Amino acid sequence: MKTKGSSKPKVNPGLSAGSKQDAVIFAVMGTTGSGKSTFIQMATGRQDIPIGHQWQSCTEEPHLYDFSFDGRPAALLDTPGFDDTYKTDAEVLESVADFLASTYQNQIRLSGIVYLQRIIDPRMTHGGRANLAMFRALCGDDPLRKVVLATTFWGEVKNLAKAKVHEEELSTNKNYWGDMISKKATMTRFHDTQESALKILRGLLEIEEQISLKIQQEMVDQKLNLANTSAGETLGRELNAMAERYAKDLERHKLEMNAALKARDVELQEVKEEQARKTEELLQVMYNQKEVLNARRRDEVRIRDMEFDARLRKMLHEQTEDLERLETEMKQTEQAVANAKNSEHERQKLLTIKEQHRLKREKLLGIAGAIGTTATAAGLAVINPLAIPVAFGGLINLINSCFSYKERKAEHAETTLQAAVDNLSSG
Repeated sequence: MKTKGSSKPKVNPGLSAGSKQDAVIFAVMGTTGSGKSTFIQMATGRQDIPIGHQWQSCTEEPHLYDFSFDGRPAALLDTPGFDDTYKTDAEVLESVADFLASTYQNQIRLSGIVYLQRIIDPRMTHGGRANLAMFRALCGDDPLRKVVLATTFWGEVKNLAKAKVHEEELSTNKNYWGDMISKKATMTRFHDTQESALKILRGLLEIEEQISLKIQQEMVDQKLNLANTSAGETLGRELNAMAERYAKDLERHKLEMNAALKARDVELQEVKEEQARKTEELLQVMYNQKEVLNARRRDEVRIRDMEFDARLRKMLHEQTEDLERLETEMKQTEQAVANAKNSEHERQKLLTIKEQHRLKREKLLGIAGAIGTTATAAGLAVINPLAIPVAFGGLINLINSCFSYKERKAEHAETTLQAAVDNLSSG
């Protein structure tokens, strides 16, 4: 987690469906410093790809690098890690999710994913586990058959036996890569060469199939807001856990600071004050990231409400027009009744028309009721139950008022028509 504040990431995929639909596109993911940019540089042969140093991130936004792969148009998608140097995890999630959703909307699909992990790390760090959890949430289970899990930095291994033990742990531990491998993900080594990079990509193309990630289906097909996606909920849980931990640490630092004050230990008091200050900053970062997700949720709900409102008003307008046409037809029938002679054929014909009008009127009023029910259900589904706005209530009142008025007019016309038919029958 970073101590940087949040800011709205800019999303500019720079893609056109026409130019990329036929290309093979691979996403490259992993923690900061795992070798993503190095892999892309080796695979593409391009020298314009910035490469970070150690834990310094050089990828702030998702970016596509085009190249020719075995005579085919191809591209590699470079993504920032969720332990990015400059951006918070919430900002990274926004940028990656929006980019992937945009490509999906443009009918652009991935041909596979390469996930990288440094083999020289002695153990899986908290950041590494959090990054892996976010990857799983973004990806889902079905695309794992098109995922390659590659260990990196083999050239810097000083103890080969120890590295192999770490490699075995990654492949078998269900909390690391074991679960993904059991679901058809494959594992390999990347040796910092073009040959090694291209071999990994060719392995992904052994199955000529494109994949859709879970985050893409959730945001585009299911129209979930980011906070309600699997990735958003995963990040939310992580932020809550970190905030709870920092809050406890802050309370402990304050107690120790007060104890130092009572003991007149000025040096210890200053140390505890500094620890409390830094912990409070970290706690605020957690709150800021949660606010990024909540603000995103509010924006998306607002947009969805506006779209839903427009659709309901369109339906209301159409149903009002139908009722007005029905009134006109009923008046015309009423006039026909008045002009009809004592003919049994004419009488039966008018009664048939009257029944058709009644059924049509019931149908239209039923649609009106459905509109009101839909509005209520949608309002409850997308709004926090503790703070349900009155926007849908006002819209429902508008619908009910309009159709109550139309219903009274239709009932009056029907009553008049029935009287005319009765007069004809008695005559």
